[in-house]
Amino acid sequence: MAVGGAGLASTLIELGLVDEYRLFVSPVVLGGGTPYLPALDDRIDLELVETRTFGSRVVYVATGARSGILHPMRIAIAADERTGVADAVVEEVRRRGHEPLLHGALTDSERDDWAWASEAAARDVADGRAEQGIVCCWTGTGASIAANKVPGIRAALCGDAPTADGARRWNDANVLALSLRATSAAVLAEILDAWFAGAPSTEDDDGANVAHVDEI
Repeated sequence: MAVGGAGLASTLIELGLVDEYRLFVSPVVLGGGTPYLPALDDRIDLELVETRTFGSRVVYVATGARSGILHPMRIAIAADERTGVADAVVEEVRRRGHEPLLHGALTDSERDDWAWASEAAARDVADGRAEQGIVCCWTGTGASIAANKVPGIRAALCGDAPTADGARRWNDANVLALSLRATSAAVLAEILDAWFAGAPSTEDDDGANVAHVDEI
């Protein structure tokens, strides 16, 4: 938690370091002054977390920044066929403000077999062309195996949001593997919300495990 005035708040917002906004809104505003929130070039998409009205009619509003809107990334995406949620993955990534780098069946210029497609996406991440990756095949298993063969990749096969959150938190996973057969559109949205909202744990033992995996 940081304590400060309008200047500090404006700087933190412009740098994309604010995850939640808590505001007390009065029904009557008197006087003038400097706007508390800065004018931004990019829209900040917020979702309502909590509201509360007090006897004085002051309204407490808590809002959270939607995942990925403040931190657009390049996401390498691979699929071995355009079935199931393959196209929906690309659409959902774009909707969250990220730039997709397409591989396999998602482009006309590459081999679409799962091993080749997943490797290409994983190498984008390992070589720094993308911040994260998403690899897909019928079960997700082959895609995750292929991606994990690339040094520096920690691919996690996730079938639900809690698994995706845990993969980001405890395993510092940088590639999400998905099953085109088992993942519905609704579950896909939940998984991506958890994945993009997740962050690596700061606990020493979690960091030590991730570092040891890199050494194996």
